[in-house]
Amino acid sequence: QLITLMHSQQDCYEMGRKSRGIAIIINNNKFTRSEKRTGSEYDVTNAGGLFKDLYFKVKTYKDLRADVSL
Repeated sequence: QLITLMHSQQDCYEMGRKSRGIAIIINNNKFTRSEKRTGSEYDVTNAGGLFKDLYFKVKTYKDLRADVSL
């Protein structure tokens, strides 16, 4: 089944301004019940670079506890 999504202007994020807001990246790679998740630094670098290229201010947080990140 083919589903077509229709978007109105108000459903789209405004991308015409030079300053577009803040992109928040939360990099959790240490967990209490599992091994450290390797490779997440590359994800942060790549995603952060993309958002910077799109003129977002990027804030990155690392290994937040659940009660802090909610």
